[in-house]
Amino acid sequence: RYPAAIAKLVMEQTDHQLLVGEGAVQFARTHGFPEENLLTEKARKIWLYWKQTRSTDDDWLPPLFETLDDDVREFFEKTGHVAKGELKSQTNDVSPAKRKIERPTGTIHSACINSQGDISATTTTSGLAFKIPGRVADSAIVGAGLYVDNNIGSCGSTGRGEVNLLNCSSVVAVELMAGGISPEEAGMEILQRIAKRTEDRYRDTEGRPDFQINFYLLDKQGNHAGVSMWGPKQFAITDKNGTRLEEAKCLYERVT
Repeated sequence: RYPAAIAKLVMEQTDHQLLVGEGAVQFARTHGFPEENLLTEKARKIWLYWKQTRSTDDDWLPPLFETLDDDVREFFEKTGHVAKGELKSQTNDVSPAKRKIERPTGTIHSACINSQGDISATTTTSGLAFKIPGRVADSAIVGAGLYVDNNIGSCGSTGRGEVNLLNCSSVVAVELMAGGISPEEAGMEILQRIAKRTEDRYRDTEGRPDFQINFYLLDKQGNHAGVSMWGPKQFAITDKNGTRLEEAKCLYERVT
């Protein structure tokens, strides 16, 4: 529940930049952070049904679709993972579920500048639903999902983290701002680079990236921007005028 606070302790009270796995857990225990199981029953049941319907080549069999909890049925019907009545047989005559599925994420980026002009930022995430165990994405990697240079500005990201690992997106965005361009211009440049370098298997029928990636940028003067691969998209800002939602600039826009 407290990853950002623990990461701050790693920076302040160790000579390291990153702790992972059991070592990170032990470090948190040593500093008195409580261990909590944040898995909800709803998420567990959704994951279990996903696991049961991945393949006909294993020994998992799906339950009758009509016997599932309402939350589980609603999730998979909404995402198009399974049509009503599909995969309801409890025999081996079961077709694999559709591969296209909404994969919820829980990433939050926050950046701020204080009255002295010092910039700080944090990114926390619950990861990507249905990922391979052991996956590490961009949020924990300085320069990929998050980067701060107190003399220039900051950049953080949410969305498909793998593309930030491939493009070192956040550090490049901050360096672009160091070159004199605005936060919005820097963010759009990163989106264009990602779109250009995207592998074919991640493109839609029109050749555009078929995933979402967002960047949140702040410079030393307090100028800010939110940019997204796909819009419409909003992001939250708090300043002397209060808290409000602003529209992110998008590279592509979906018509709804």
